[in-house]
Amino acid sequence: MVQFLIKLQPEFKSIRDSLLNREVIHAIDVVLAIVLREETRLGTQAAMESNPLLVVALLAQKSSIST
Repeated sequence: MVQFLIKLQPEFKSIRDSLLNREVIHAIDVVLAIVLREETRLGTQAAMESNPLLVVALLAQKSSIST
């Protein structure tokens, strides 16, 4: 598990550090879920930064769901 975390790409540094600094290392399925969630977050963030209209659409969708 430690080798997997160490070899993650630099953009996963915060997740890697967080997981490695815990007293108990999670099972592989938990670690993979955390890494996949971060990968999704990074992809969404990159898409939003490259396409401002996407941000507007997501905000409009969120607003219509809230009301």
